This record gives sequence, structure tokens and C-alpha cells, in this order.
Amino acid sequence: MICNSASIVPDLLAYLDRAPKKDPPGGLPITVYALESDDAFAGYAIEEIEEMDIETGDLGDPKSVAAVVVSGKKLSLNVIVAGIELSVKGLEADAKEREEAAKEAEESA
Repeated sequence: MICNSASIVPDLLAYLDRAPKKDPPGGLPITVYALESDDAFAGYAIEEIEEMDIETGDLGDPKSVAAVVVSGKKLSLNVIVAGIELSVKGLEADAKEREEAAKEAEESA
């Protein structure tokens, strides 16, 4: 999370600490950008990336990452959480789609 608001950070950290954790997190694929400013905006984006092994130059398996962007005069925890939850659903759908495509490719080979 990247934020310039001293008032929303404790609330968001408390929300994230209360969130149930089934497994210890690996890489965290969601970045939250929260900015107190005069311009009001809320949105999220999901994109697919391929990480490169620096030593070998080989591309790894594709994976999806998300960014949540929220700005406004007063930041709302509910808006930020909604962006995180929508991102999680999108990331899960991407992972499921990738898994199904891999199964189809394996079956057709």
C-alpha cells in the first residue's frame, strides 16, 4: 500500500490484519495507491505479467497482478476495500482461466 494519508492507514492495516489467512501469503499481487487530493477517482486494473529470471533470461509462467487506485479529499476505507475485493475476484478468475487453458492444452497434446 502506498498512501499519503495518516488517517486511513491505521484503519486499512487493521482491516488487512483481520482478514482471514488460509495460507501464508507468497508474493502479494495487489498494490493499493491511496492519495488524499482534490481530484476524486476510484478504480482498479488487472494485468498479466511474466517475470524474467535475471540469471538465465528465461521468462516464467504468466501471472496476474492488480492495482487499486483511490484519490479524494477524504479517503473511504469502504471504497479501498471494495477495490481490493474486486481485484481478488479478478485475480482468482484469471488463475482459474489459466488453469483450465493448461488442462485443455495438456489434453489436446
